[in-house]
Amino acid sequence: VAALVLILAPLRDLAYNIYVLAVNLQAASDWQSRLGLVRDEFGFAAFYGLNKKALLQSIPFAVLLAIPVWDLIRGRNWTPHALGFGVIAAVILFYSLNQWHGGLGMNMRYFIPAVPFVCILSAYGIVKLVDDVPAARLDERTLRLGVLAGVGLILMAGLSGTHTPMYKAVVFYAPLVIAAGLLASLLVAMFHAPRRNQAAPATAWLLAIAIGHSSAIGLSDAAYYHSRLSNTHVSSQATLGVFPSDALIVTTVEEMFLDAKLAGLNVANPRGTGNERMMVIVAEHLAAGRCVYLHGPRARGPVAEGVAAGWTMLVLPGRNGPMVEFDVPEQHAERCGLAAN
Repeated sequence: VAALVLILAPLRDLAYNIYVLAVNLQAASDWQSRLGLVRDEFGFAAFYGLNKKALLQSIPFAVLLAIPVWDLIRGRNWTPHALGFGVIAAVILFYSLNQWHGGLGMNMRYFIPAVPFVCILSAYGIVKLVDDVPAARLDERTLRLGVLAGVGLILMAGLSGTHTPMYKAVVFYAPLVIAAGLLASLLVAMFHAPRRNQAAPATAWLLAIAIGHSSAIGLSDAAYYHSRLSNTHVSSQATLGVFPSDALIVTTVEEMFLDAKLAGLNVANPRGTGNERMMVIVAEHLAAGRCVYLHGPRARGPVAEGVAAGWTMLVLPGRNGPMVEFDVPEQHAERCGLAAN
């Protein structure tokens, strides 16, 4: 029994890690907070402010892989399918060993080597589906309207703002709903003859929506990521060299201080460290006479209230007015003053 437990426990953990990275990254384990993956104010997992998606949350049409999987089970097209699935499995299994989410980015960027094979096998699935169930054929009208519906879902949610819970729920969970619906209708169309003709049109529509939604997510991720990267690089460069070398910055927006952090400055995030531990760290720095800067309301609130010190605001000036605001202890305000780089 003990030996069985020793064998099954790692397999259970591996299966869960695969689920997190391949299906729903919002289910990431709590210990990931030590590596920078924390929950935002709405409870969604984010890394350096970028919310993360699993593979299926980025490309919901990947459920079409069920068709070549069924071929493999029946021993058909074994060599090409095994090659494709071998590459996909190698990539996913490797990063699932420690549930590595790929770091800075909005999706599973480390899965890129597997994506071409997912697309090739999914395309095979479409061809096979249409050959076996002609009523599921994607005509031009269905494809256009379905793609527009998939794109429109993202655009409509975006009207509420990209930082709202509604937008994030659509981005993270709508793909899973689409994928589940597509898989269900696909299975009925392929294997349940009495309902085949009824399920085929729904399968075609859901497939078109999944393709459109996947495209919209990819374009949205690319645009937002490059915009964010450009903005944070400018901000991060501007903060380089303006702090004392032994200072501590407490912030929930660590990407704004990446250049300073790489230069050796202490940058801490209370979300990953925990408020109580953060208060101890701040108190230790203050006791040693070092400068402490609290950046942003989520750092100021829990930390400033828990540390016995009077706090005042300092502003790092920019070319067009105040750029970044910090709270610092009143007795250190003069010594820890900031000047633009």
